[in-house]
Amino acid sequence: MAKVRQLHPGAIFVVFFDNPQWCTKQSCLQHMDVHIVTLPNTPILDMALIAECDHVILTRGSFRWWGAFLGTGARGGLVLYNATEFDMQYPTNADRFVVSDYYPQHCVAISVTSKLSASTA
Repeated sequence: MAKVRQLHPGAIFVVFFDNPQWCTKQSCLQHMDVHIVTLPNTPILDMALIAECDHVILTRGSFRWWGAFLGTGARGGLVLYNATEFDMQYPTNADRFVVSDYYPQHCVAISVTSKLSASTA
C-alpha cells in the first residue's frame, strides 16, 4: 500500500475478501484511505468491481488475478504482487513454476513486510 500511496497520492483502497470481519482486525488496513467491502456481493459483481479498479494489489488466488488481468492490467494500471508468494523449494513448485507464466510482464513484484494477524473472526 505504501508503494501505491507513493506513486498515486490520494489513492483509495478497496478491500475485497471472503472474510471481511478478519480484514477489519488487521492493523495494516486501519487507515482512512482503506475501505473494506463488508456487504455480501455476488462473485460476478466483485469481479466486475475489481476489474474497474485503476490499480490492484494481488493476493494469492486466481479470482483477484483475473479481475486485475481483465481490468487494470488490460488498461495499463499498476498490478502489484508479493514477490515471495510461492515457495520455490516446495516440491510442486521446484523446477516447474515459472513466475513469468503466472504474472504478466507488466506486473510488479514487491516485498511484503506487514504481518497479518492469524486470528479469524
